[in-house]
Amino acid sequence: MRPEQLDLPIGAVDPVSAQPGDPPVPPGDPPAPAVDTARALRSLAERFLEDARSKIETLQSVRAPKWLEADLADCETFIREASRLSGLGLDYEGGLQLAEAKQARRELRREREDALRRYRRAAELWRTIGSRVALALRKARGSDPQPLLALAALLEEAGRPLAPADLRTIREARAHLRNAAAERAAGQASAGRESEGARTARGASAGATPFAPGERPGPGAADPDPGLLTSYLPPPAALEFEPEDRGLLERLDQRHYDPPEDYRLNQTAQRLSLLSGFEVLLCPPLLRGVDHYAFQLNTARQVMRTMRGRALLCDEVGLGKTIEAGLVLKEYAIRGLARRVLVLTPPSLVSQWRDEMLDKFAIPFTTLEDPEFRSHGAEAWERCERVIASIHTAKSPKHAERIQRVPYDLIIVDEAHHLRSRASRSWKFVNQLKSKHLLLLTATPAQNDLDELFNLITLLSPGRLKSPADFRREFVERHDPRRPRNRTKLRELLMDVMVRNTRSQVSLRLPPREAATLPIVLTPPERALYDGVTRLVRAGYGRPTDAQGGRMALRTLQAEAGSSAAAVRATLATMMQKSPTADGRAALGALVDLAARVEVSGKAVALVDLMRTRIPPGEKVLVFTQYLETQAFGRSSTARSAPPIKTPRSQHSPATGAS
Repeated sequence: MRPEQLDLPIGAVDPVSAQPGDPPVPPGDPPAPAVDTARALRSLAERFLEDARSKIETLQSVRAPKWLEADLADCETFIREASRLSGLGLDYEGGLQLAEAKQARRELRREREDALRRYRRAAELWRTIGSRVALALRKARGSDPQPLLALAALLEEAGRPLAPADLRTIREARAHLRNAAAERAAGQASAGRESEGARTARGASAGATPFAPGERPGPGAADPDPGLLTSYLPPPAALEFEPEDRGLLERLDQRHYDPPEDYRLNQTAQRLSLLSGFEVLLCPPLLRGVDHYAFQLNTARQVMRTMRGRALLCDEVGLGKTIEAGLVLKEYAIRGLARRVLVLTPPSLVSQWRDEMLDKFAIPFTTLEDPEFRSHGAEAWERCERVIASIHTAKSPKHAERIQRVPYDLIIVDEAHHLRSRASRSWKFVNQLKSKHLLLLTATPAQNDLDELFNLITLLSPGRLKSPADFRREFVERHDPRRPRNRTKLRELLMDVMVRNTRSQVSLRLPPREAATLPIVLTPPERALYDGVTRLVRAGYGRPTDAQGGRMALRTLQAEAGSSAAAVRATLATMMQKSPTADGRAALGALVDLAARVEVSGKAVALVDLMRTRIPPGEKVLVFTQYLETQAFGRSSTARSAPPIKTPRSQHSPATGAS
């Protein structure tokens, strides 16, 4: 950045006005016009320094926007008051608010730094330029033309745009000073020749050396005899080059140069090697089709700077945990810190992860279905550097042992709430993997009790929350395993390994959400089927001899009855075949017949009415259902009264949720 980009006006000065403090003109100095121009040049430099100081004060006085300062002051006040009350004990909500306030304070401070950075840089630039001009001005206080010429060049370079009178002052100063410098150089050369002739005559008459004892050639003297220098100084040694560099020298001698693209790449690589931290992210300009949201960039920066690449990403649904993980992966990859990468996902998300990593981050991955992976056979896990696999497939005995032998640079686990139990095979499998960096992605780190949160944190940082018994004793209420105690301390421990962004924190502009609950009137066959299944579930649930697995099956049966007749029919048929008694088979068979007589779904009809009345024509509609049978049944029952609904070809449901 040059000063002219900062719009600093330089006032015009009188080119012939004398200034107080100028030294008297000694005899033999440049003529009067040059002296007057030198005074005007120094006056211009002093004016420049005054303007520079004023500019620095103005830039330093710039403050952040009022709303930002007000929000930061409110946040500081809240944290101060909450910290004062923390000794009396904060409840869960109080600890949550305190942690969120600290996070908000960090964001506000970063925003203030970003808002003021350009002004602080401009002030530092003016300070540097002012120092250079002040130093040049001190050197130019004498009558030597060379420092004055240097001052004129510095002012012309640093002071644009200049007033016409200032430009005229610099041009006149340069002309006079160059003439004076030429005259002085000629006078010094003549005096040097005369002095050298006199010394030579004295030395010849006395038989002495060319220089008298203790005498040294002055600045204006002629160069000493090369033979004399050789007698006192050893000759310079010949330059030596390493053998691998001689070929490069020959290429340069033959003017064989590398392409400009290689030079620019090398220059970029050298600059990247100077970056030692993650304050500045290098990957955002390399992304394709990704909006650069500040909270996502800050999350990636926080994961790499303070969490060492091992973090639990718990953003709310829809805020882009996949994008945050991709940012961390891309940043590590371009810095050469992530070569071997493993991504573990649910089976239905393998292809989605591969497509997003390739399209948005330009990082190709291999899946187990790719020919490249299959071509390597049993050694595919060692040979393929970036793999996306289903966690259910990876933990199988066929693959688990080989995967656990590979030292991965980064492992990403999506839907990490499936690892919430230490007794599960998934948790044990991930716990035995070798990884330098580990990212766990889930919107619900704790669903049933706080032990699930403990298990996830233990994968990232073993021992952070001590042992399970110590964790329960210090951080879990005795009579309620879902209710934490010592919330403030627990929050402080989690802030080093866990990031959670909410919609209220990030102020993300999302389309307005319109929620509506539609009452569904069941058709008579649907009502008879639902009531029959409900009676069956109540009767089975009341038997004390039933195992927990039997009750889980009954809950699934009730959920299927609430979804569709097709979904519950398949389960009823399976139960009828396995029933040990004739009465049980008869009761279940009657329910199967009721399910077969249901031809129209009341929910499907309500869905068609909703699409026709509330959704504009041409808008896309996405319907979530939990069971594939419900998906097929709803499509067939609405085929005559609604546009066709496309369904994915998958062995799994598109998503879980109410259906």
